[in-house]
Amino acid sequence: MEQSMTQGPIRKQIILFTLPIMLSIFLQQFYSMVDSIIVGNYVGELALAAVGTNVPAVGLFTGVAIGMTTGCSIVASQLFGAKKGDDVKKAVASSLILNIILGIVVTFIAEVLAGVFFKYVLNAEGELLENAVLYFRIYCIALVFQFLYNTVTNLLRSVGDSKAGLYFLLISSGMNIVLDLVFVIVLKTGIAGAAVATVISQAVAGIVSLIYMETKHEALKVSLSELKYDREIGSLAIKFGIPVIIQQCAIYLGQIVVQRLVNTFGMTAGYAAAIRVENIVLIPVFAFNAGMSMFAGQNVGAGEWKRVSDGLKNIVGIGFGICALLSIVTFVFSRPLISLFGVTDDAMWAGYGYLHFCSCVFWIFCVYMIINAVMQGAGDVTFTMFNSFSGLVIRCAVAYVMAYFLGFGGSAVWVSVPISWGYSLILSLFRYRSGKWKEKAVAARRG
Repeated sequence: MEQSMTQGPIRKQIILFTLPIMLSIFLQQFYSMVDSIIVGNYVGELALAAVGTNVPAVGLFTGVAIGMTTGCSIVASQLFGAKKGDDVKKAVASSLILNIILGIVVTFIAEVLAGVFFKYVLNAEGELLENAVLYFRIYCIALVFQFLYNTVTNLLRSVGDSKAGLYFLLISSGMNIVLDLVFVIVLKTGIAGAAVATVISQAVAGIVSLIYMETKHEALKVSLSELKYDREIGSLAIKFGIPVIIQQCAIYLGQIVVQRLVNTFGMTAGYAAAIRVENIVLIPVFAFNAGMSMFAGQNVGAGEWKRVSDGLKNIVGIGFGICALLSIVTFVFSRPLISLFGVTDDAMWAGYGYLHFCSCVFWIFCVYMIINAVMQGAGDVTFTMFNSFSGLVIRCAVAYVMAYFLGFGGSAVWVSVPISWGYSLILSLFRYRSGKWKEKAVAARRG
């Protein structure tokens, strides 16, 4: 059912809306972590390193999906908040057409550039290169389904339905884990089997999500005759989507630059394990970011500016408290968490070093992401793009200077993190207090 968040108790609404998103992200990260644990323990450390090397590469292309579908959902949420039902349906049709075509194009580009990308950009060599390219090329078959799934789940969230995405992921993640066990352990298909398991599970998630939206949500249901691209709404979606795409790609480009440093210092497997754990720990942050963005979008569309401000204050406090607790747990149990992935010796200490250090500064990332979510939901996507991009440039520059000129070596990978996060937090605070982000809410003004 559709749910308006423009009236009623703010804290309760945001938390109830965010919890299914939190569980959905947990399932995504959980089956990614299980995938890595199975590969690390039953295929080997080299295969785990290949999967880890794929994280920023895959992220770069899925970032396009996340960016454009986010742009579409910003338009849809503001139109829904403004109670413009006909335009919401046009936004749905335009979003589906735009993102499926984009998904096909991105899949083609990814397949063609795979070998060059891993060899010359990520500095992978020998067996690591061979395994990483094999995994990537199989995985990319599922990219068009990721575009479809992200489009549908973001549209559902834009009208207040955050539970459906959880149901889709329960099916997808359960299938992924079972198929991982069958392909990797029973059939001994190695890293290729892990990739095939992911492709099948993501295809199922994309198809099931589309069927659900078309049968359960009247506000989002479009017939074949209504499946037309609306130039004005599509242009708005692209206007909001392109900066978010750049923002998402900047995040993964930064990770690629850092991954090259990681590979150079021989920390690939340990770093891959640490990032998997970090992504699990930061799930509440990612969920509050998604929840606040949709809450802000609906209320900006309805002109409820005070609710936006009150919502931000509530969620920053809750998010900070949860993040502080998780940081303590991660700090204390860093070593046993890394050991789950079957890494040893230098790889173990690299993963432990990253997690032990960064767990102390998770709170900075938390506050920054929640503030940024408000401005993204309002349509101030050019700023959020600049904030992410410039923060990552600072991280990469600092990491390389520390590694090669200041004697930090591989530890520069994690020592540079709080510098980047701190910069982005300060920038977000200044932008929010300036109030200029309120001028960017244009989608709901469509006549």
